[in-house]
Amino acid sequence: MLDHVSLGTHDFSRAVAFYEGVLQPLGLAVQRSNADEAAFGTPSEWMFFVYPLAAADRAVGARMHVAFRADSRERVRQAHASALALGAEEVRVPDARPQFGEDYFGSVFRDPEGHVIEVLTRSA
Repeated sequence: MLDHVSLGTHDFSRAVAFYEGVLQPLGLAVQRSNADEAAFGTPSEWMFFVYPLAAADRAVGARMHVAFRADSRERVRQAHASALALGAEEVRVPDARPQFGEDYFGSVFRDPEGHVIEVLTRSA
């Protein structure tokens, strides 16, 4: 079981603002932010971190993505719309994908840094 995930970014303030908007519909918020990191989650559980990178550091790994779970299809749509409004590149529109299960509904986008992000639900 994973405890948390972190991503690096070359534009820290933009990444923090981006994830504030995307994660808000999922009930996640910034719990701590300073020059070295931004921690997202709930007051009792921090589970996603953004870190600034040096200019020479590579940010994105091939075939790597992060998937966030939403509690409804509407929350998937809201997070996806927020991502696009904040500069994400659409990869997959919110839709059902029965090959991942009859209850799967999700979307995929690239954040402004190029990280592939999925938002999904298993709720009707």
